[in-house]
Amino acid sequence: MTKRKTTATGLARTSGQSGRLPGALPAGYTTLLADLKARVRAAQLRAVVSVNRELILLYWDIGRTIVEGQKTKGYGKQVVERLAEDLQKEFPGTAGFSPQNVWHMRSFYLGWTKEPQKLQQPVGESTSKILPQLVGELAGSNLPQPVAEIPWGHNLVLLAKLKTPLIRLWYAHKVIERGWSRAVLTHHIETQLHKREGRAVTNFQRTLAPPRSDLAEQTLKDPYSFDLTVEYALRDLKKPIGVAQWQTKLVESLPRNLTGSLPTVAEIEAELDNARPK
Repeated sequence: MTKRKTTATGLARTSGQSGRLPGALPAGYTTLLADLKARVRAAQLRAVVSVNRELILLYWDIGRTIVEGQKTKGYGKQVVERLAEDLQKEFPGTAGFSPQNVWHMRSFYLGWTKEPQKLQQPVGESTSKILPQLVGELAGSNLPQPVAEIPWGHNLVLLAKLKTPLIRLWYAHKVIERGWSRAVLTHHIETQLHKREGRAVTNFQRTLAPPRSDLAEQTLKDPYSFDLTVEYALRDLKKPIGVAQWQTKLVESLPRNLTGSLPTVAEIEAELDNARPK
């Protein structure tokens, strides 16, 4: 048998016209990969933020429905808790429809509609510094945009720890601007950051948390958002089911450092119970 010689020309033919060895990466590949990773993460975050926004607006609307039903149809505790029970049956595995959380939705609606009406009354020194920039966002009939952009757990912290809508709104702005986690938000509320930085309010333009921030991570992991069943088509399902019953392809594609176990709704509510003033 004649032994075949390997020539430079033959090597070029087997490795491509460029002459690179198989497996060699072109110049600039590392930059390309880093850019694509950043774009994937940004797309993931936009998708989850969109789900979160729809969730917050849904909770707002459920709260409105309950409040209006109490006024016009005499809804009492029994009706509201039966409503929560029936919603859980219709959407199994959806912990966001627990009786406690449905009552939170009612409080959420009242906290951003009834309470802003008090702005016509004289305000104290603690709110006067931030009043001029934010009062225009508190129409009392619509949910302020920054409030719809932060996770439900953050919103519950604002409701539990702050009675003044203007101050709540100031902190909602700061959550998005600085990418705070719930724990950091709670710390700044307890140390009354608004009294030290009350005049510093940036016009609301950001619609996404900083990609590497604690807020971005908690938004991606938020169990309330994952209970909103908008991802069912990713697995060719013919009808939606509770997200808590399965892990969607969106979850599977998250960066590895974000794919740890999600905090449960019960854990978040226990955290909030501990945070409420005694």
